[in-house]
Amino acid sequence: MFAVARQAVVQRSEFPRARIDEIFRKNSPDFRVSEDAKDALMSVLQILGVEISRQAIAYAISEKRKSVGEKDIKRAIAELWD
Repeated sequence: MFAVARQAVVQRSEFPRARIDEIFRKNSPDFRVSEDAKDALMSVLQILGVEISRQAIAYAISEKRKSVGEKDIKRAIAELWD
């Protein structure tokens, strides 16, 4: 399912590293997290973002709209995790 999205993710990170640090601090303030672990999470989040946006765009197109809305994102997430 994510193979196509994985190819679309650019090598350089577009997800702010500070947000990754914040996610880990909120969930495990007493743990140290390696840079490799942060990079791995960043890659996965980017892949998920690409896949969710592609599906949401497909919903908008199928309904002949040119705007992606919140309902498209929620529908894409629900479909991906069902």
